[in-house]
Amino acid sequence: MLPGHDEPPPQPHRFGDLAVELGFVDEKRLKEAIEQQWYAKRRGEKARLGEILIKQRVLDAEQVKAVLAEQRKRRMADADKLLPVERFGDYRLLERLGRGRTGEVFKARHVIEDRVVALKVLARNKHLERENVERFNREMQVAGQVEHPNLVRTLNAGVHQGVQFLEMEFVEGESLKARILRLGKLDEREALQVALGLARGLGHAHALGLVHRDVKPENVLLPPNHSAKLCDLGLAKSLEEQSELTLTGQVVGTPHYISPEQALGQKPIDHRADFYGLGATLYHALTGRLPFEAQSAGQVMEAHVRGKLPNPRDVNPALSEGVAQVLARLMAKNAADRYADAAALIEDLESVQKGEPPRHAGLDANRSVILPPGVAPEGLRPSRRAKPQGCLARLLAPWLGRRRG
Repeated sequence: MLPGHDEPPPQPHRFGDLAVELGFVDEKRLKEAIEQQWYAKRRGEKARLGEILIKQRVLDAEQVKAVLAEQRKRRMADADKLLPVERFGDYRLLERLGRGRTGEVFKARHVIEDRVVALKVLARNKHLERENVERFNREMQVAGQVEHPNLVRTLNAGVHQGVQFLEMEFVEGESLKARILRLGKLDEREALQVALGLARGLGHAHALGLVHRDVKPENVLLPPNHSAKLCDLGLAKSLEEQSELTLTGQVVGTPHYISPEQALGQKPIDHRADFYGLGATLYHALTGRLPFEAQSAGQVMEAHVRGKLPNPRDVNPALSEGVAQVLARLMAKNAADRYADAAALIEDLESVQKGEPPRHAGLDANRSVILPPGVAPEGLRPSRRAKPQGCLARLLAPWLGRRRG
């Protein structure tokens, strides 16, 4: 959150007004329900308007859910239109580009150097100490020295009023996540072209000793008529090192694209974790589905560690056998079974793009985690007899406990 905005502004779209607008209740019945709510609060009772309307048999549960969903939708739309402040340090905020777990991204203008940039303002960190700031700046300086057409350039990093920020080159276009949401899925040729760009960018970073650790569609930008660009290089490692979660042995990462070794909290993490994230990203782009879906983040991570991957050709029959083989190699549970380097991966992606079989992707049935064609995956929701055990149980406890709470 930006300085001076520790509390969100009051939100419009009251429940009762929306219920009337949607035609679920008339003004008279709403007024009666509001009066009952007022008297209940005077008695010290908690009384939600939706619950009162259900008790009065004016609304049913599905109608209440519909009103709440519309309420959330409008609040999010309003928040996206409203910039928190006009200025942030030397930057004038022009437009919010997105928000996520690590912070918010704005299109901004550096008022001194007069350039348009993408400004990532990181979420406040109560454990932000001087050594963490220095480490963050060092990590970003290293990332800023990396120049490659498939990597978004880091231009500057620092702290303003206790909030860390990252200045990156501004890239016109949409994210891969937005493109998947818009189209449903990408055709194989386009998805392979995106994967090739990411493999080339990662190969360059890996050669310099840098590991991204958080390859996912949100971090992939697609400029018009250009190859894909991967952003946030070095950021995942820097955030993990200064996070309290690391100190308590919990997991830091994005569950839907996380490698098994990251889900297990293993260290050190090397470049092969990036190949797994690239595989999960490519799977999502080709099929329109996440590799593993479940009811909680903990269950998703358990599936990455233990689960069999639904065959992508069952999900999208138009896919070639070659791309399925590449996915099997990228998403191998054991890092040693994945591509050893980006060069071999690039060679295979180029071969499949030409309609030729991949040269490095072969995994026998005992080592591949992709289900044979036509075999339905087992449910990913753990049964009472199949609870995580040992180290995995301890690592997933915070996620599973949060779900139960």
